[in-house]
Amino acid sequence: MTAPQTRRPTLVVVHAHPDDEASRTGGTLARYAAAGVRTVLVTCTDRAQGDDGGDGKPGHRDHEPAQVAARRSRELAESAAALGVSDLVRLNYPDSGVPDSADDIDPRAFSRMEGEPVVRRLEALMREYRPDVIVTYPPNGFSYHPDHVRTHELTVAAFEWIKRSGGFPGEEGGRHPRSLPRL
Repeated sequence: MTAPQTRRPTLVVVHAHPDDEASRTGGTLARYAAAGVRTVLVTCTDRAQGDDGGDGKPGHRDHEPAQVAARRSRELAESAAALGVSDLVRLNYPDSGVPDSADDIDPRAFSRMEGEPVVRRLEALMREYRPDVIVTYPPNGFSYHPDHVRTHELTVAAFEWIKRSGGFPGEEGGRHPRSLPRL
């Protein structure tokens, strides 16, 4: 007879862009990964409207969004490996960029998307990974960036759906009570 498996504690971090994990929560991810915690990093956008590392700023004739997104994706994978991230989830919604005003944001961009489909994806991820703790931005996104603010809104909405449903079902045939992650 085998002993029941003990579930590893799980931390889910939800960020707007590839590169936010390094600048915002890199120390947290690395610390908890080193302690044996399952660390799940979710990035919402492809970051195609980011700087290309040279003179190609978004809107400039030399800016190649697809190349920027591909480079950021590679950098994200390297960063996640260096931080010891257990699971990397890329949602790859279109990046909103850094607009001069809300009128400058592409209507298909992440910050302008209908929320419910994204909330459902985030909720499904939370149910799959069953985190003990969820980390995301505060309401102002730290910087008022529209993708950061939207990430906060949608992550909190997914958490609220889980909360309203009573949390995660108990494990091991119901011997453990339902649980709700900390946000």
